[in-house]
Amino acid sequence: MASNIQQVGRVHATNDMSGVDTPGAFTAFEDQTAIVCGDGKLTPADATAAFINYLGKTDAGLKPFVGDSSAATFGARLMLQRNQQLAGLGADSAIPRGERFNMDGMTLKRALAPFANRLDELREFVAQSSGGVGMDAGTAKVMGNTRAPARGIPII
Repeated sequence: MASNIQQVGRVHATNDMSGVDTPGAFTAFEDQTAIVCGDGKLTPADATAAFINYLGKTDAGLKPFVGDSSAATFGARLMLQRNQQLAGLGADSAIPRGERFNMDGMTLKRALAPFANRLDELREFVAQSSGGVGMDAGTAKVMGNTRAPARGIPII
């Protein structure tokens, strides 16, 4: 976890947004989502690492990824796809001060699950990828080729 992330002391109700706009704040919600408010220093990878570490305390599915920088980078790239306000930002780029970086624990867990016993493959995949996680054939295979119901659209 990045040292400048300040974890909010309690898990917030899904609609309780108090404190989320404090630069550097890490706010976890009871629906396994979280928001990190940028402070101009934190990166999406820092935020995702903090979230994985937080969820890994109680979720056995994420425990293998606690403290793993490749899992944080992979997850950050995935979460950046869901944060359109941060378009163009990389996993290791600073989140601008006051900008919210939203994360979804269920999505992280689903994306990382295939690597639970294959951390070396995850590290290799992250090292070989040049940026964002696109949904090409290789990534679909890595992600378990999960499809949205009735549409056949890959979901992440």
